[in-house]
Amino acid sequence: MHAHSSLLQFANAGVNCLLLQVHLRDFFVWLVAFLVTTFAGVELGLMCSIILSIAILILEASFPHTAVLGRVGKSNVYRSVERYPDAHTMPGIVALRLDAPLFFANTVHFNQRIYDHLKQGDIQAREAGLPGVKFLVVDLSPVTRSDSSGAHMIYDLAVDLANKGVQLVLSNPRHKLIRMLERIDIYSVLPQHWVFVHTHDGINAAIAAMDDGEMA
Repeated sequence: MHAHSSLLQFANAGVNCLLLQVHLRDFFVWLVAFLVTTFAGVELGLMCSIILSIAILILEASFPHTAVLGRVGKSNVYRSVERYPDAHTMPGIVALRLDAPLFFANTVHFNQRIYDHLKQGDIQAREAGLPGVKFLVVDLSPVTRSDSSGAHMIYDLAVDLANKGVQLVLSNPRHKLIRMLERIDIYSVLPQHWVFVHTHDGINAAIAAMDDGEMA
């Protein structure tokens, strides 16, 4: 009787349609759970849905989103240029936002995405008559947690960019991340005056440095 009730609940057409419209991933988990429950039993169906949900969360955390940021109008607000096509970007400066905690499972992905965006930024800079990207501004506000791998990724990024003539600029890093970066002597490769609370301030500082002809 209990299993029969569970199957009826699984087969609720209204809930299923809502899941399909709102979140495809949740619908997929439901579909797997429903099929396994139907043919193998409630306990196995519940177990499969839990394992699948955890696997999807790990996968999403390992390959998180990065956003190229642009200035919205004349405000101090910076948003993804994908969602706000009219957001203004500055040639020679690439502003990115890392949209997930930074840890060992996603540092390689983040690093690859950063360099992909820098390549695109170089193309746009040359189209504007500049030699290439001179500043990379990274908004760390969504990075609520980081492990040592994440901190070392930022350190290595600062070193590699400096060798290529590009200045790394950090904005809004959490206190715990800053403490971790300080323990690995981040200011030996990234001067402290290139760490800002707001993305707008970091970009303005980069623009001022470019106008003054300062090398990154």
